[in-house]
Amino acid sequence: MGHELIDNLLGVSLAAGAAVAAFLLASRRAGPGDPQAAKRWPWVAGALIAGYGAVFTVLPLCSYAAYNMGMVDLGHMDQAIRGVLDGRPLEFTFYETGQRVSRLGIHFEPVYFLIAPLYRIWDDARMLLVLQTAVIASGGIPLYLMARRRLGSGGAGIALLCAYLLHPALQFANLFEFHGDTLAAGFLLWALLFLERRRWWLFAVFLLLALACKEYVSLAAAGLGLAMVLTGQRKQGVAVLIAGILWFAAAQFWIIPHFRMRDGLYLEYAGLIYGDVPAMIARVLSVKNLGTLALLLLPMGLLPVLSGWLVLPLIPILGGLMTGQGTFDLHNHHNAVLVPFLAYAAIAGWERLSVFLGRRTALSPARVRRGMSAGVLAASVSCTFFWGGSPLALRFWKTRDWYYHGQLHQYRVTRHDAITDSMIARIPSSVPVSASAEICPHLTHRRDCHMFPSPWITFVGPDAGRFDPAASARVDVVCVDLLERFPLPNFSRLREREALFRLLAEASWSIRDLRDGVLLLDKAPQGLAGDVREHKLKRGGPPTVRPGNGPELVQYALRQGQGTLAVTAEWAVHDTVPDLIVIDELYYGTRCIKAVHWPSYLLRRTAGWKRGLGYTETYQIRNVEAPDSIVMVTSTIPEAPIVTERAEIMPWSDQRILARQKVWPRGGAAR
Repeated sequence: MGHELIDNLLGVSLAAGAAVAAFLLASRRAGPGDPQAAKRWPWVAGALIAGYGAVFTVLPLCSYAAYNMGMVDLGHMDQAIRGVLDGRPLEFTFYETGQRVSRLGIHFEPVYFLIAPLYRIWDDARMLLVLQTAVIASGGIPLYLMARRRLGSGGAGIALLCAYLLHPALQFANLFEFHGDTLAAGFLLWALLFLERRRWWLFAVFLLLALACKEYVSLAAAGLGLAMVLTGQRKQGVAVLIAGILWFAAAQFWIIPHFRMRDGLYLEYAGLIYGDVPAMIARVLSVKNLGTLALLLLPMGLLPVLSGWLVLPLIPILGGLMTGQGTFDLHNHHNAVLVPFLAYAAIAGWERLSVFLGRRTALSPARVRRGMSAGVLAASVSCTFFWGGSPLALRFWKTRDWYYHGQLHQYRVTRHDAITDSMIARIPSSVPVSASAEICPHLTHRRDCHMFPSPWITFVGPDAGRFDPAASARVDVVCVDLLERFPLPNFSRLREREALFRLLAEASWSIRDLRDGVLLLDKAPQGLAGDVREHKLKRGGPPTVRPGNGPELVQYALRQGQGTLAVTAEWAVHDTVPDLIVIDELYYGTRCIKAVHWPSYLLRRTAGWKRGLGYTETYQIRNVEAPDSIVMVTSTIPEAPIVTERAEIMPWSDQRILARQKVWPRGGAAR
């Protein structure tokens, strides 16, 4: 199936129509008179849950392997949870301050203490991704059981199960790295099942697990308790209501402030720090927020709005997200807490609507169920086709969007990723590091793993934005991906480049390797020294190499000294030059020993070179111990990353040779 068919919007009609037709055919054959009906639908439900689990296990693992997960979420969680086993409970390196802090100072997520022992089975950050999918997928079991019992049809249970598994908000929450509140989705559905069956101890266990996932889940629990009171379960409802309120109050006013790394309560989700009441009301009623609300309800066929008191658990979370600034979005992981309550409310809404249609029409209950099941199935398939994050979604196969979870390009492992693997494999397991956001989750099994440019540049406090050279004492290795593929709104690329510029100017830091845009720095006794001089262009013969419309490499020479190589490169500038990277790789035979040259970055960055002038740069490669064989220096320019008008990022991997020159050991002879 080519992209032409996938891009055709009529595909949604074909997909939804095929799903509805298959469902109606199966439902008709599995009618009340079919003795095999009760046995057939559970197998279908199991296949759907297993299929979801397989797809959403493979996708996050591929995204991790392709370096498309970051430090702020997966990296922080892995470091914090893994630290429990090492006697550092929920401690992680916070990028805002560059300090070690407790996760409890940001969110109250005690469920992480229960997850930590799983690292004894698989000591890897990917364990969290697999666990998250398993918990979410398991939520489909209680949902199917509740829907089948209350609606009297396995087919109706399948329809609501599809609405849950295909819900775009749940899919994006699953793909959005790892979060405690995403786990709550599965735990809440199990709690609701045992609420239905009056198994109060099991209900309490799973409700406590859900509460332990994040502090604001307690607001939804309080709403559930109030709904229980209003629907006749007063004793248990009052207990749940009080427990939810006390849990939230304890977390917000005692636990989080106690561990907080700076002043102020963490009440963003309640929207209380975002301005005055009129502004919050305006945000609630904005077109974006109302559209997102509609997208949350549509996959359930709008049935939750008919559920009565069961909408109460949704109100506190919806209110906090809709009044906040930028917190209410279909791709946000916070919506995972809403999906189980939407599904549970959809069951009640289904019951009410089916009774209404049975009274007002001459249709039999079986036909009403089949029609409503087909409608919910069509709605869920259509929504996941247009807005979902799985391979069933239209945008999964389309041209990439900037930072859009759930597109094919995010799961492709490239040659660049393999090179990055080889680079980080050289970093010792215990040394403190600072790395790019997308590299950090592969290095967080250590006490100090900073997200570059932390700890040199912090983002809060009186010294925010300033470079602190003393921070070099806290880091031994730096690994930075110059491709800048992973966008982070909290970070400025200018700050990253400035920090890198300052580090390379320090004698204590050396370039250990630079391949395909991945830069590895350490504190080995190497270093660069040199000079750049500006002069008028000389008229003469053709250039040695012209790598683009801007610079020309006019001359390239090396001179060997005692333990050093002196390098001279003369450039002619005919146009504006961006930040240019030339890689000089010092070879012993064919094995790369050092990557040492970043043209003028230590002295005068190429972005500051002026049109119509020439630049002669000299620098030294120190501590060279050349063997008896020939030493060759090869200069290359990686293709710069291209960002198109549609914000596409083209790969940066191809290299072009600028110049070659053979250098013989001191006292040796040319061959």
